[in-house]
Amino acid sequence: MTSSTSSTSSTAVPGNRALPLVGSTLVGLAAAGSAQGTVVFTEVTSGGTISGGSSLYFDLGETGGPGAWSNSSFTGADFRLIFDSGISNKPAILGQPTGRSFQTQGSYAARVEAGAAIDGSGNWGTGNYINSYGGNNANWPAGQRGYIGLRLTDGAETRYGWADVEYTAGMQLTLYGFAVETTPGVAIQAGAIPEVKESALVMALLAGSAALYRRRQRAR
Repeated sequence: MTSSTSSTSSTAVPGNRALPLVGSTLVGLAAAGSAQGTVVFTEVTSGGTISGGSSLYFDLGETGGPGAWSNSSFTGADFRLIFDSGISNKPAILGQPTGRSFQTQGSYAARVEAGAAIDGSGNWGTGNYINSYGGNNANWPAGQRGYIGLRLTDGAETRYGWADVEYTAGMQLTLYGFAVETTPGVAIQAGAIPEVKESALVMALLAGSAALYRRRQRAR
């Protein structure tokens, strides 16, 4: 069983202008209702809100984590959130390298409901607006928070993930977190994060009991 890990330190990327932040990352078994797999979930703890003319890059951690994000481009980033300051400050999402795409609806990124399966079905794009100022995307009006389905294709392997975002009428876009199913071909549910298994709790209690027993034996 994979244990959960967390970190708030920064990781250096050669030749990069800034250090990507490594979030509070949880690695573990996929949530109930999906096939067996391993989900990497990363909570964005700071700097997740952007507005006109700014960008946010993020790496899902598809190789086993942790995930990372930065307001500057860095090696390994999978996606980029951006406000196009030249076109009414429209917020958009872009797939960074080849093989990175997301679910779309018409000319916009689709808003996926919590619990919906993200798999190979539906339409996929590599660069679409999330909305435009004034709420032209009826599926994702200003002030709405939801999920964007993500797809990563590397050769014959395809992995699925999601990003939790919110667009406000004040022309701000916030990324709260993101996740990826690291097992190729396995779907992920929007909002799914790794489960905390009872066995892990039992093992922790047993370890604590053993330590207490040893201390009592030494005291005697």
